[in-house]
Amino acid sequence: MGPAQGLDHPGAISLDNVLTIPTASLGRIVGYLGEEQEHMRARAMVLAFNLELPLPGNR
Repeated sequence: MGPAQGLDHPGAISLDNVLTIPTASLGRIVGYLGEEQEHMRARAMVLAFNLELPLPGNR
């Protein structure tokens, strides 16, 4: 994560403490994921939460 994703400086994504919030609580967009990064994020969430879903990227 960094300027290529719209951030001002290099950063990271942490899925260790994911929680849900109301849509109304969302602020401005600070960055975005490309298609490949979105697949990697989805795969990481399936594995992290032991979801019974097909792994993204396995076609």
